[in-house]
Amino acid sequence: ITIQSGEISVLGKKNVLVLINGKTTALQLDNISPTLIESIEIVSNPSAAYDASVDAVINITLKKGAFEGIHTSLYGKYIQGVFPRTNIGFNINANKGKFGIALSADYTYNKIKSLTTVARAYEASLPYYYSNTNLNQVAIAHNFFTNLELSYQITPKHLILLSGEYSLSRAPKSKIQQEDYFRASLHQSETDSLLKSDHTSTTSADNFMVQLTYKGQLGAIDLNAAVNYMQLSPLANTSYHFD
Repeated sequence: ITIQSGEISVLGKKNVLVLINGKTTALQLDNISPTLIESIEIVSNPSAAYDASVDAVINITLKKGAFEGIHTSLYGKYIQGVFPRTNIGFNINANKGKFGIALSADYTYNKIKSLTTVARAYEASLPYYYSNTNLNQVAIAHNFFTNLELSYQITPKHLILLSGEYSLSRAPKSKIQQEDYFRASLHQSETDSLLKSDHTSTTSADNFMVQLTYKGQLGAIDLNAAVNYMQLSPLANTSYHFD
């Protein structure tokens, strides 16, 4: 497992799903005390039970009673590059008797700018052509995730969970500006042709899910059943301008 700039990879695979006690969570790995962990399972080749976009799974099992009583954690991160990047969130866990409740929320803001210059040579046949490309990209993204889970432990081997989660993604201002200069001589300073393009996109998505889950054990057999409702509302608008 490699963690670089907050991005997790398993054997070089980037799309990693992190589960806490077998469930999705917004809890940051930095905020889990090692003393609370019972075991860690790594699945480098997930089965069809997971989304096709998932390349690997990390399932962290916490010790029984790790969150007994009321536990609250807050976290935040600020990174200053050319533009700032921030991440803030909180987790609240409460357990009393057979009842349990967990609430978490996470917000991330990113603004990234990249500049790329590329020189190309087309020399397969006459006439030869050469080009230079200047690419300027700016992307802004807001992401919010919240999860609420209610649990009832019928017996030590039988558990009912009612969970709901909501995620919001906004990329209100992503711009790509590209300039391509073409010429017929490698050292010629005059431009034969010039192409300019501006690409602006706006993206938003709202995902909502409610799930009722039963987990039990019959002898050596694990029993799991779930019913869920999911609503996805993606939206993207793109505009182009060429000169």
